[in-house]
Amino acid sequence: MEPVTFKVTRTDRKLTGQEGLALVGRGLQSFANIGQHIDQKFPVSPPALSNGDILTAYIGLLCQAKSDFEAIESFREDPLFLLPRLDLAILPHAVGCVSALTISPPRTAR
Repeated sequence: MEPVTFKVTRTDRKLTGQEGLALVGRGLQSFANIGQHIDQKFPVSPPALSNGDILTAYIGLLCQAKSDFEAIESFREDPLFLLPRLDLAILPHAVGCVSALTISPPRTAR
């Protein structure tokens, strides 16, 4: 993703909830490094979608006030809306990703 400078100012214009999604995507990429942290701890074999991408998509949904991962299917009709804003190459499918989001804690040796 090319560097983008955001200027946050006060305005009288009405903004939609999607206006800040690009800022969220930039923050996730610049500060959270989800891919670096999550994908190292929970690797997947190609061609599977990385857990970092699934988590990034879910955070994008949460920023849209959608807490159910199945809401991602509403963006399937317009993938260019969510993909570039969160720097995702592929839009995850709700089926199959829900189990990836329910990560079990590591088992301890007895």
